[in-house]
Amino acid sequence: MANKNIFLLIGILVLLLPNISAVVINEIMYAPTQSEYYNEWIEIYNDGNLNIDLNNWTLCGDGLSAGYIDHADAKLKLNNSIILPPEGYAIITDGGSGTEVYSNFIVNGNSLALHTSGSTLCGELVNSGETISLKDNSGNTINSITYDSNIGAKDDGNSLQLCNVVWTAASPTTGSTNSCATNQTQTANNQTITTNETTTTKTAEISNLSIGVNYPEKVSLNQEFIFKIKLINFDEGIYDVKIDILSNENRISEILNENVWKSTSYYVNDIISPNTEKEFTMKITQEFENAEITIKIKDSSDKTKIFSGYLISKSNETIDEIEEGSIYQNPIENGKPNENGTIIISGSATANAEDIKSGENTEKLNKNDYAKYILIVFAFLLALLFLLKRKIFKKEYKNEFKE
Repeated sequence: MANKNIFLLIGILVLLLPNISAVVINEIMYAPTQSEYYNEWIEIYNDGNLNIDLNNWTLCGDGLSAGYIDHADAKLKLNNSIILPPEGYAIITDGGSGTEVYSNFIVNGNSLALHTSGSTLCGELVNSGETISLKDNSGNTINSITYDSNIGAKDDGNSLQLCNVVWTAASPTTGSTNSCATNQTQTANNQTITTNETTTTKTAEISNLSIGVNYPEKVSLNQEFIFKIKLINFDEGIYDVKIDILSNENRISEILNENVWKSTSYYVNDIISPNTEKEFTMKITQEFENAEITIKIKDSSDKTKIFSGYLISKSNETIDEIEEGSIYQNPIENGKPNENGTIIISGSATANAEDIKSGENTEKLNKNDYAKYILIVFAFLLALLFLLKRKIFKKEYKNEFKE
């Protein structure tokens, strides 16, 4: 009986864990060129590694429900699920008389369709700007943003998109990866983003900080290769590094850290100093043809520089056919590959570096891991107390019976 109670407690915790979320408001269409009554929408994104149950969640105080209501025939459609998978997108549209979004925009068929209990999104998205808040089933504020029409996307066909934690105007990507051009200057400043833990102000600015990188232009699946980084014009200190490789919105790489292969969703902590070239051993573990590399450099105050626009493609050679000496060569000029396919890119390629405050997961343990372990330990303590109480009760009962 005691064992059953322990398993029951653990089961309850497993059900609760998905609510420890990393859901963010990712894209906003607040001023569509079509009728604003039926064409406003908000996209959210699950940046975590757990399924998120959105039952009883609210957007601006209105409940979320599966599917969308088609304004043309008032029917509920795509009423498939309200579970947002890891790295998944959801499009939230008007309730009430419905929406025309699925007729007037190209919506990714893999995204989740949701609508609000209110007749309009947040009482109608005001063109001059307003605050949008997303809360979980316990009423905790998961994400809250305040947009401003000065950022752009007002009556010009664009949407506001979250690009490296900075809001910018770009062509809509309804239910897909945001179309943040790597050579686009991001001008949104002082964006306030609220989570259930902290409130920070994040500002983007162009700086002369840059990096030099050296890596193979082509690699085979599961081939180990060397990725070299050198920090240029950075302040003295020790920095954390994240090298993320994505293909079709999926993270496909691993990095060797302390002799253990780990996901590139984590930072490698306290690893690199300015003007010193540092080697990282990596491999791509999932099928791909072409992929984009994003590099994040974080200092001790969680201030992060982001460099993106680096590309890598799949080699047709097998791992056995690749010579050991071809993985890394000496630096070359002008970013052109040498005869062994190794390329060096100095500076920030086509990307600008953004100064942001980042609360991203680190190599030690991310927020989900901490919460998970704390809850599990708490469950076992409850189970232990239950068993001790049961044992003491039985002992007292037996003593009383003997008397």
